[in-house]
Amino acid sequence: GPILDNRTQDQLREELVRRIPAYSPEWTNHNESDPGIVLLELFAHLGESLLYRFNQIPETTRIEFLRLLGVQPRPARPASVLLSAVTEEPAGVQVLKESPASAGKVSFQTLDELYVWPLEAIAAGKTPTDEGADDSKADAVSRVALQQGEQAAFYRTALTSFDPNAPEAQTIDVSKQMDAALWVALLARETTDTAALAGRTLFLGVAFDERFETPPVLEKLEQRDRNRFRAGALTEDPPATLWELWSGPGSALTPIAVLGDTTHGMVTTGVVKLELPALPRLRSLGDGGKDSPPPIDDEEIRDKVVAWLRVFRPASNDIGDAIDRVRWVGASCVAAEQSITPPPELLGTGTGDFDQRFPLTHPHVLPGTVRLQVEGPDGWTDWIEVDNFARSRIDDPHFAVDHEHGAVVFGRARVPQLGERIRVPSYRYSEGEAGNVPPGALTSVPSHPAVTVTNPFPARGGTDAASLTDALAAIPAEVHRRDRAVAPDDYRD
Repeated sequence: GPILDNRTQDQLREELVRRIPAYSPEWTNHNESDPGIVLLELFAHLGESLLYRFNQIPETTRIEFLRLLGVQPRPARPASVLLSAVTEEPAGVQVLKESPASAGKVSFQTLDELYVWPLEAIAAGKTPTDEGADDSKADAVSRVALQQGEQAAFYRTALTSFDPNAPEAQTIDVSKQMDAALWVALLARETTDTAALAGRTLFLGVAFDERFETPPVLEKLEQRDRNRFRAGALTEDPPATLWELWSGPGSALTPIAVLGDTTHGMVTTGVVKLELPALPRLRSLGDGGKDSPPPIDDEEIRDKVVAWLRVFRPASNDIGDAIDRVRWVGASCVAAEQSITPPPELLGTGTGDFDQRFPLTHPHVLPGTVRLQVEGPDGWTDWIEVDNFARSRIDDPHFAVDHEHGAVVFGRARVPQLGERIRVPSYRYSEGEAGNVPPGALTSVPSHPAVTVTNPFPARGGTDAASLTDALAAIPAEVHRRDRAVAPDDYRD
C-alpha cells in the first residue's frame, strides 16, 4: 500500500526544533546536552515508530481513517452534452425538464425544459476580404461592398455548417467580422407556421470553438487577444449582448428579450432563450449593408429563410471582450447529462442508533442530488445532505451519502428515532465514463415520439468513481496541501 507519512526521526526532530522559537522563544539552547532537546529526540524516536506502524495498517483500517478525515473517493461524474431537437408538429412540442433521451443503452436526461419547433438555424458572418480575392473554402463567396464613411470595405459571407464535424465546416470569429456581429438565419421546414411562433420562446443553441491547437504565448499576442487571458477576464461579466430581429430592408431592427442564457453572455457553449416577436414576411433578404444580413449564395438555404437575428455587444471597447469563435448554432437545443432518476424509495425505519446506514437501490449516486425525508411527529420533513458531520451539531437534521456504493448514512448529528420511517423521493445516479458517447449517438426522446434529437458534439466529462487505491495514494497530498495551493506542484494537482 502507499506510504502515508515517510518522515524519519531526524526529520521529526528538526521539525520540533524549528517550532521552539514560535512556542517558547526563551528556550535558546538547542544543543544535544539540553534536557529539553533530549525529550524532543525521544518523542521523535517514538513518532517514527508510530509512523512505521501507521504505514502498515490494513485496507479496512485505511477506509475507516478516510471516513474519520471526512474524505470520500471521488464519486462518478456524469457526462454532459448539448442536444439539438426538431419536430414536424406546426404547434411545437413541449419537452419537460428531466425528460429521458437515449443513446442505445445509455440514458441521458434534459437539464431544462424545451419547446421544439419545426425550425432549423445557421449562423452567418461578414468576413472582411480583398475585393476579387478567391476563397474556395467559403460556403458562400459573395463579396459585398460595405460603405463605411468614405471608404468601401469588402467582405464575403461566412456560414457555419449544419454538421459541425464535417470536413468543410468552418467557424466564425465574430470579433473579426466587419460589423463585429453574428447573424443567425432561422430556416423553415415543410410544416413551419411562422404565425404560431409569435410570443413563443426560441431555445437557440450556440457552440463555441474553445480549442487551442497550441498553448497561447501571451507575449506574442496582440493586446486585444492578450486581455482575454487576464485573471479578471475569467471572473468579470462581459459587456451585455443585444439580440435583434431584422424586419426587412429599410426597417429598424427590433430588440428581442432574452429569457435565459447559459452561454453567460456569449462566452461559452450553451443555450440562449429568446422571446420571438411576430416574424415579418421577408420579401427580400437585404442588400448586405451595414444593418442588413449578409447575402447567401446557396439557393436551397436562401429559400428557407423566414427570419434573421443579430447579436453583438453594443458597449464593446475592443479590449478582448468581443464575441469569439462560433462553431455551430441550432434552433431547438437543451443541455442534458448522463444520469438517471429512479422512482422514489422507502429505505426503512430508524433505530435511534448512531451510524445508521440504509442502502439505495443504485450505486454511483451524484453528489447533492439526494432528497431525503424522515417521518416525525409533525409528518414528513426534509433533511439536509452534508459531506461529513464535522460541523454538525447534535440536533441538526443532517445525513451523508456513500456515493460510490449508494447508501444514506446518519452519524454525529440528529438520527432517525425508533420507528420513524425514512424515504428518498428522488436522487440521480450516473454510469460515469460510459456516458462519453460520440456525436450523433443520441437519437430519440422516448416520451415524445414526435421529436427527433441528436447531439452535434460528443458528450464529455463522464468519469468513473475513483478507486480506493487512487484515493489512498492521494491522502499524503491532501493532508499536506489541504485547501491551499502554494508550490507549483500544488497548482498542478
